[in-house]
Amino acid sequence: MAVLKNPRHEKYVQNLIKGMSQRKAYQDAFPSSVKWKDETVDSKASVLMNGKVLERYNEIQEEQKEKALLTRWEKRKLLAEIARDAEMSANDRIKAIDTDNKMENEYINKG
Repeated sequence: MAVLKNPRHEKYVQNLIKGMSQRKAYQDAFPSSVKWKDETVDSKASVLMNGKVLERYNEIQEEQKEKALLTRWEKRKLLAEIARDAEMSANDRIKAIDTDNKMENEYINKG
């Protein structure tokens, strides 16, 4: 899904992603709502948070999760770099090998 067609809806979603409360995110995206009662803003914000707006919110959150996490391959590659780095202490190199072995279940009794 791409950016929402309604720029105020997109701004609302982006505000939520930044960590604003639903009320503050709505008021920032819809400035005239600042004059409204908090209950009204909360209600409108809750109603807005469905359909394409909710889909967009979930999409952005998923993208951020994927960027934040290292893949299994990336982790193993980093561990291999540490294990091969002659400038690292022997203890750190052994720990890297040990961690990689644990990730690959090398210590499971296969008997």
